[in-house]
Amino acid sequence: MDILRDIWRQYWANLLAIGVFACAAARYCRLNDAFDLNRHLELVIMAFAGLVAFIASDQWSDWTGQYALSRRQFFTTPSWIIRVIGGIMLAYYTVALYRL
Repeated sequence: MDILRDIWRQYWANLLAIGVFACAAARYCRLNDAFDLNRHLELVIMAFAGLVAFIASDQWSDWTGQYALSRRQFFTTPSWIIRVIGGIMLAYYTVALYRL
């Protein structure tokens, strides 16, 4: 039981984000509007991008880094900023799907 409690304590935010994305995907599957299907798919893709940014914020930070004037300086965006922006994107696009 202690191992399950430790896993929950460490990954509760990631599991919550996956649950929110599952709600967005379920809402997309329930929509039957054939004319705006591409627009709805765009919302789901943006929600997925928010999920990826939230869960893999350290890797996202490394992937989007850039060199300065010399190759010795490599700048990255802090991972906590990417995690916050990913969470906001996930929540915003999930709510946008439910407002349709």
